[in-house]
Amino acid sequence: MHAAGRDHLSLSPERLALDADPSPSARGAARVILFPAPVRRAPELSARERACLEMTAHGLEPGEIAKRITATESTFVAEETVKSCQRRAIGKLGGRSLAHAVAIALERRLIRLDE
Repeated sequence: MHAAGRDHLSLSPERLALDADPSPSARGAARVILFPAPVRRAPELSARERACLEMTAHGLEPGEIAKRITATESTFVAEETVKSCQRRAIGKLGGRSLAHAVAIALERRLIRLDE
């Protein structure tokens, strides 16, 4: 889409900025400048975050998850560590709650329920 004269307008999904035209003949006209949107990859879940979400999807509470991880990894994991992993996973996935993060992880096939 183009406007008359040397001013032009381009519509696209990229970011948009307005800028005053510095030329004397423009008399305060504004021009539209498009900037490409920065490409940001979603942060990847760690193996621990995936494990915590998967066990949560199976209905386990943080204390139970901590006990299972402690038993399988030969290292002590506290309930608060599990809760921290869950919070980080929620943030990385852009979830509104733990249940939402589990749903997102299932949808993206980051975790599975068949195991």
